[in-house]
Amino acid sequence: MSGSDVGGPVWHTERLSLRRPSLDDVDDVFCLLQDSLATLHNPSDALTDRDQVAALVERWRHHWDDHGIGYCAVSWRDDTAQCWGCAASR
Repeated sequence: MSGSDVGGPVWHTERLSLRRPSLDDVDDVFCLLQDSLATLHNPSDALTDRDQVAALVERWRHHWDDHGIGYCAVSWRDDTAQCWGCAASR
């Protein structure tokens, strides 16, 4: 997560860092959404094409722009080099 286009709030817990997704996260999100356990409860997110994932991340970013809330990229607080999860925020 180099964060070249991140911007917006960042939240920290004792172990995690949560922030608005960036286009730099597309490859990590693509890998995540290919895991059947990650999409078990929302099978429509089991995307198999990187361009679909890029469009999904872009929709998440537009949602942040429009509403100031949305999906967050999740990483370890001490190692933000990789987005390993996504979570909704309010």
